[in-house]
Amino acid sequence: MAINLPHWLVEVVDFLGFNWPEIDEDQMREAARHLRDWASHTEELNRGTHQRIQVDVAEVYQSQSYLALAEAWGNGSKAHMDELIEIAKDVATAIDLLADGVVAMKGKVIVQLGLAAGEFVADQAASVATLGLAETALPLLYEVQNRLLNAILQEFENEVVDYVIDHTIGPLLERLGDKMEKLLFTEVAGAAIGPGPNGLTLDTEAMRYHAGLIQQDAMNHQQHGRNLVNGLGSLNYATGG
Repeated sequence: MAINLPHWLVEVVDFLGFNWPEIDEDQMREAARHLRDWASHTEELNRGTHQRIQVDVAEVYQSQSYLALAEAWGNGSKAHMDELIEIAKDVATAIDLLADGVVAMKGKVIVQLGLAAGEFVADQAASVATLGLAETALPLLYEVQNRLLNAILQEFENEVVDYVIDHTIGPLLERLGDKMEKLLFTEVAGAAIGPGPNGLTLDTEAMRYHAGLIQQDAMNHQQHGRNLVNGLGSLNYATGG
């Protein structure tokens, strides 16, 4: 369960005017899970499609066009999809790291707010003892606590968010864009496929069967893609205190 602001610290936060970090680490981990699910399903589908194209179809269909298909799949579509799968897994790991960072950051904020609460109580007690003179220290206490809390948030941004984005998510997204472009514009007609087979071998009924399975694989790919988009789109990464 995501860490929320304890109720007994709400008054302190209101007094300071501090914005509790409304980031839901559980939803972040859910996003990572969706990515891993997509990667796992896609990996499994690719194994099946690879078996069908490289082995099953080869047993019932031999021609120049089949060699072009096998070459395009092995060195084009499958190769790019395999890398997309690895990118998705790596992004999921990076998101988990961010979620861990959020947990650590919230813990530090709660500790600091607890210290602030103790100082406010002490100041109020001192105010009574000094006939209100200690109240003059409140503005300084307010400023110091805000500086400390903002320093925690800045530390999280610098040491966790920036690092993960600069060293993990950013480069992975660049690779993702490059792979998607190559996947979309892979040239099949110009593939070097070597000499063609002698004559034509075709088992029409078996070919239709395997083609139907490959088509079903493609439909399953689309469905898993929609599931990923819907799953990520349904998440709410903000949580209140």
